[in-house]
Amino acid sequence: GVEEPQDAEPLYLDHYRDGIDYRLGRQSLERSLAYETATSAPLPDQVEAFVGIADWDLLHARNSLAIEQYQRASAMLQEAGAPTSIDELFSPKTPVVLPSFESNPLASDAIQAASYIGVAFEISRYGVSRQIEILETTNATDAAKKRLVQLIQRSRFRPRMTDGQLARSSPVVLRYYLGE
Repeated sequence: GVEEPQDAEPLYLDHYRDGIDYRLGRQSLERSLAYETATSAPLPDQVEAFVGIADWDLLHARNSLAIEQYQRASAMLQEAGAPTSIDELFSPKTPVVLPSFESNPLASDAIQAASYIGVAFEISRYGVSRQIEILETTNATDAAKKRLVQLIQRSRFRPRMTDGQLARSSPVVLRYYLGE
């Protein structure tokens, strides 16, 4: 038979480690939600913590669990009469790249820089990008365009809402500014 190299770990250890990472991360996010609730934080803050758990679940392919939680979070905000919070969480101008607790690589610090790439793509109900198209560029190299397309392809996004419902597919158009 074929022997594994001595320094290679069996594949089941990677799966086991991913399971532990998922559980530990989720427990940490649940503690954050419990703190927001216990301290009577404003409802939008509590819902944002709840959505953070849904983001984590989606990032780890617990799709149906995540979708249920996103819908529940939206319902909580609708009942509280907070449509602005729904838009901020589920339909921001720059889509939320998961994990949401890290800085968003699509949110550019080089606001209104001389170089940018205009890009359009769709985000599916499960946070997967599709139909990526470069629309326009100013002073952008082919390598920069390729890096942006790869970033979008490899990223998982928070699903977007339309009229209070998670959209099956949601179009996004943004201008990605390149640093000087």
